[in-house]
Amino acid sequence: MAKEKPILFNTEMVRAILVGRKMQTRRPIDKDISNRFDIDVDGTAFAYIDQTTGDSYKPQDICMYKIGDILWVRETWCVDDLTPDDIYYRANYTDKQAKELFNDIGLKWRPSIHMPRSAARLFLRVTKVRVERLQDITEEDARAEGCPSNLPNAKVWFAGLWDKLFANKLFAKRGYGYANNPWVWVIEFEVVQSC
Repeated sequence: MAKEKPILFNTEMVRAILVGRKMQTRRPIDKDISNRFDIDVDGTAFAYIDQTTGDSYKPQDICMYKIGDILWVRETWCVDDLTPDDIYYRANYTDKQAKELFNDIGLKWRPSIHMPRSAARLFLRVTKVRVERLQDITEEDARAEGCPSNLPNAKVWFAGLWDKLFANKLFAKRGYGYANNPWVWVIEFEVVQSC
């Protein structure tokens, strides 16, 4: 049964979704889960083994996002206390505009993690979920991750984006950097509502 769930995106990726460049997202799989994958000789994960019951599942069946789920996007945003019905989205403004329009008059951007469902403007329907190693991304899939069309090598762009998000101090100990080639959930989606 399809459910509604939140998902975080940074400002750059929200912009890519809004213009139709981003139709996929990859999220790291915790090693406690990926260490329980049964791997075929070609390197693909074909089963997840529950260590307590011995039950076997398709790897994608244990992903928190399921086909048909509606994902409401959490993004950087703010509200003017004088007009609380007016919600501003960081992705709608350049850095210069954001500074001029908001910081100069005292409004502060709120982190995406704090966005409530009531402030969401962008909704995505999950169309496909699969498991793969991060470096197995194809050039076509790297473009579907939001690569700007003027860049010749989408995989190089994607590797840089990934490391910007997942090779920092917070995630480095978990081995999520691109060079570590972690297992990832590949979530494909379509936009069902945006404002």
